[in-house]
Amino acid sequence: MAFDYISPRSWTFKRPFHIEALNKMPLDLMTADIVDEITLAIDELWGIDTENWRPVMTGTMNETISRITNRVFVGGSLCRDRTYIKYARKFINSIVASAYIIRVLIPPLLRPILAPIVALPCRYFDWRCSRYIVPIVKERLKAAQKVEEVKNVPEHEQPKEMLQFIARYAVRSNVDSDKDPRSICSRVLFLNFVGIHTSTITMLNALLDIMAHGAKEDVLGQIRKEAVEVLKENDGVWSKSAVGRLVKNDSAFRESLRLSAFKGRGVGRQVVAPEGVALPDGTYLPKDTRVGVPMTEIHADETFYSDPGSFQAFRFEERRELGMVVANEQFISFGLGRHAW
Repeated sequence: MAFDYISPRSWTFKRPFHIEALNKMPLDLMTADIVDEITLAIDELWGIDTENWRPVMTGTMNETISRITNRVFVGGSLCRDRTYIKYARKFINSIVASAYIIRVLIPPLLRPILAPIVALPCRYFDWRCSRYIVPIVKERLKAAQKVEEVKNVPEHEQPKEMLQFIARYAVRSNVDSDKDPRSICSRVLFLNFVGIHTSTITMLNALLDIMAHGAKEDVLGQIRKEAVEVLKENDGVWSKSAVGRLVKNDSAFRESLRLSAFKGRGVGRQVVAPEGVALPDGTYLPKDTRVGVPMTEIHADETFYSDPGSFQAFRFEERRELGMVVANEQFISFGLGRHAW
């Protein structure tokens, strides 16, 4: 993605502590905030008018996912700032085009000269977003430093946004660049890029699959009924455990990911061994060779799935061990390996 040119500040870290922060986030404590943002965003962007039609797909879905993601990343006040969300989305949308031009159209010898010029839109939107994020980062770093200085005192509450976790890891670092607010801001924006594009495409595909292929079985009606029943059983409050009981919903999304993959190649890897790698069939891959697995062909293999060309929303309903986010060699929408598992 030409990160070194598009957003050099994103790669000044000595430790990838944003990954540690993501792994430590207590999603059970964040469920209420996520549900709150989903409700507000859908009502506002899709509307509650049952009489008049309005377009609600790609643009509004992307903005909805942006708001929900940023509710988790930077908190409730900033995630609803339409100007910040606008520039964050522009940053994300400009990455792919800029990276393509840099990697495909500019010879390596000329990249140090031309790539920064091509990346100017990304850097501009990064700077615009920093005007909103950096003040929050500075506050989080000060709060995190106080927690570090006062030993043996229990924290009053668990952090409810990713920036708080990142700040706590940052202040523990002995490297000044790890604590730079602008660098942290850029890293948060790149996490937006990773999360928002894929989530938007997944949601759109799922809605289209459910509407187009699930009409005969009233898939949407069954999913809605299940949600109403689970919510009632949980005293009208969504929790992580309650969401875990939405087996029809989970199955429908996994089936959509299987049938409507948002990319053709998965499990991308690069050979790092200096001597290269020899595959079991004898094929030799020299160092730096990039390889991938044909995702759509695996997901459409009759060996693994009966009638693989059809959308069967509740294909996995009775197989709880195959939840939406469970990766295996027959389902690689989320990749494969230690990070997926």
